[in-house]
Amino acid sequence: GEWPLLIVLHGYAGSVLQWNPVVDHLKKNHRVIIPNLTHLYTGKVQWTFSEQIDILAEFIKTYFPRQKAHWAGISYGAAVLWGLALKHPELVEKTIFINPMPPAPIEHFKIPILKNIFRLPLNMQSIYMILRTPLGRFFLKRAAQIFRTDRADFLNRIDSLHGRKLLLICHVIYKFSWIIKSENWGLWKQRLEGWTAPSLLVYDSEDPLFEPKTYQRFQDLIGCDFVYELENAGHIAIENQGDKIADIMGQYLNDPGHFQSKIA
Repeated sequence: GEWPLLIVLHGYAGSVLQWNPVVDHLKKNHRVIIPNLTHLYTGKVQWTFSEQIDILAEFIKTYFPRQKAHWAGISYGAAVLWGLALKHPELVEKTIFINPMPPAPIEHFKIPILKNIFRLPLNMQSIYMILRTPLGRFFLKRAAQIFRTDRADFLNRIDSLHGRKLLLICHVIYKFSWIIKSENWGLWKQRLEGWTAPSLLVYDSEDPLFEPKTYQRFQDLIGCDFVYELENAGHIAIENQGDKIADIMGQYLNDPGHFQSKIA
């Protein structure tokens, strides 16, 4: 028969390339699919979090009809995954969450400037004005330290950002702000309390984006079957510890009984 289907989801403003350090190992035993979700997350059309989930579900039903898949997601992609599993459980076998975004994420941000900026009533004009100030440049530098691995080069170029490049960054920030402020996160939290899908949580307790207790609370909320705590992996852990995460995922998917001895 065919190998099991494994679908992996990248984070907000990320790309399918984020999964490269992981998927080469997993392709040995799985059919690995990496949807490019950039048009859903940051495209010109404004789709809510719930709408993004339904669009992704329709894509999977069209190209992989009547199939259940194993799923993995990182950060915002992990949030899309828990939403998908709740709304479309017929598509989901096992789930793997890597540094997942929780419901109502703003309140869980560890860095004060990120929390304070996203609490503001933002539009494109206000974001552009903020980013042209010293405070806005500091905001960008802190964000770069979290989301980019080539951070040194990016940090050197932040002060020279202007024009279309700066407008693109404004668009990415605005879309994220709009998405997280357009959703009823309280309803999602209630749904998560009834979680039943098999699940693995992989997280870094020193993640620079979210407060230390965020992932423990997420674990308690859905009752994860297995948990693995990373060290010094950062928020985009699949880029920094891809080999290790591939090994963790492979053990969980192929032999969960053995994986129990690997829980950190």
